Amino acid sequence: MSWAGRRKTIYTGGVLGVFLIIAAAAYFLIFYQAPSCSDLVQNGTETGIDCGGSCEKVCAAEAIPPAVIWSRSFEIAPGIWTAVAYVENKNVDAGTRTLPYRFKLFEEGGVLIAERNGSTFLVPHEAAIIVEPNIAVGKRMPIRTQFEFETVPLWEGVSEKTIPKFNVRSAVLEHADTLPRVTVMVSNSSNSTVKEVEASVLLFDAEENVIAASKTIIQSLLRGETEQVVFTWPKPFLEEASRVDVRVRAPFGIDEL
Repeated sequence: MSWAGRRKTIYTGGVLGVFLIIAAAAYFLIFYQAPSCSDLVQNGTETGIDCGGSCEKVCAAEAIPPAVIWSRSFEIAPGIWTAVAYVENKNVDAGTRTLPYRFKLFEEGGVLIAERNGSTFLVPHEAAIIVEPNIAVGKRMPIRTQFEFETVPLWEGVSEKTIPKFNVRSAVLEHADTLPRVTVMVSNSSNSTVKEVEASVLLFDAEENVIAASKTIIQSLLRGETEQVVFTWPKPFLEEASRVDVRVRAPFGIDEL
């Protein structure tokens, strides 16, 4: 090939190379999408599809399922019962914002007589009391209570600073032989206002059996605010109460200050 031919080939190749580089850059800018936690593809540092690694969502395979320790129900008035479950989240840094559940009450022979659906949340490393009051059963008599979660939790990583904190003190049981009443003082020791504060109570007999339960919601507690919470029952307990256990919690996600 003559010098002129070689020069023409080099020139053509150079132009073509520049064009290919420009085309590749344009394609990259137009079509490339950086890995994200919502693209339905396992990429980047993810350990599952849109979960694990740098994603806020925790992969279900990497989380410990919530454990239902026990579930029971109590008659609070003729034909009206309260169902309660004790649940543990053993994940030290993962929680779920919404977790649907269902209570089922059965009479003798395993016949289902009442159901109640609800939804709760779980903060990391907590034991939660889940209470559903005012379940109507008519003249039928529940002898077994079943509690179950309806779905697999959508776990997400939770910073300790975003978990509301409370002080609970001065729990007192009064009028146990007439109209039982438990009063307790609840203080918000978090760094910000907390809404939808859930306060639950369990009462135990001398043998540590649960004999009653109740729940109330505090709509809002300002930072440092203290409020008296009152639980009441319309009739005496069947057994004498020897211990009162009050638990207070609220969804994670408060402002980090």
